[in-house]
Amino acid sequence: MGFDDIKRDNISGAAEIVDRTARYWLHEIQKLHPTSLRRGLTYLRHRGLFIIRLQPRMAPLFNLVNNVLLTAAEAITVNELRTKSLSAIEHYLGHTAAAKGKVLRKAAELIPPHATLFTYSRSSLVMYVLRELKKQGRTFRVLLTESRPAEEGKNAARELLRAGIPTTLFVDAAMSLAVQECDLALVGADAFSEKEATNKIGTKCLALLSREMNKPIYCLATADKHLPAGIHLPREEEHDPREVWPEAPQGATIRNLYFENIPLELFTDVLTEYGLYKTEKTFAATPVDPWLQEQLSAL
Repeated sequence: MGFDDIKRDNISGAAEIVDRTARYWLHEIQKLHPTSLRRGLTYLRHRGLFIIRLQPRMAPLFNLVNNVLLTAAEAITVNELRTKSLSAIEHYLGHTAAAKGKVLRKAAELIPPHATLFTYSRSSLVMYVLRELKKQGRTFRVLLTESRPAEEGKNAARELLRAGIPTTLFVDAAMSLAVQECDLALVGADAFSEKEATNKIGTKCLALLSREMNKPIYCLATADKHLPAGIHLPREEEHDPREVWPEAPQGATIRNLYFENIPLELFTDVLTEYGLYKTEKTFAATPVDPWLQEQLSAL
């Protein structure tokens, strides 16, 4: 287990992936003893860029790396570089854990009693909210679809059923039937900016269906999913076509992409730990490490 399993992971939510990645990096830096400040900073930069490229559509990985590099740049000794880097990662983990609880409290206000909810793919934040609401005694049921090709919707259904939440699974092509039955939809995001969110491919169809059927659809996202202005993450590489069609005939062209961008205007709102993003706009401008910005611009 290590960074390689992060790259191969097409099931976990962004919050779970960044948590594991941060802990791997924390352990690695604890053993780091660079011979000079320059070499230590070079390691952090190149390791950070490697981490971003493990899952290039996930903003939390960028924000984790950016925070570490900005903090490390203040170091004037090798020991301080190591200490500041470790502190930046520990602070990041602490903040994201607290943010989840705040999103839970705000999301609870959106969900009416005995609601029928629809969710898509498997957002770890949405799953956390649903499990915690069940523990609090809230009564609701959940509808979701397979989410091909990895079918993480089935994994989400298993988790919800283990939590005692009534759950109904639809095939992806029956999404419109599920939306018609629901009171509102909740989805996650791997990244979002002032104009769009990035999430599992198919989310845009869900957002369009929700608008057509006058169903509220909320995107739940902690602030670490937010990309600073001007930052564009590396383009997603296409994935193994055998995931879609294991024994495709020769000459068949198969497109296997996991993510897509959804205009924010298609959501009822984006809910963060600070409230509704469209209406509050409370995010302060985030500084970006100059070296990191230059590298991402070149990709």
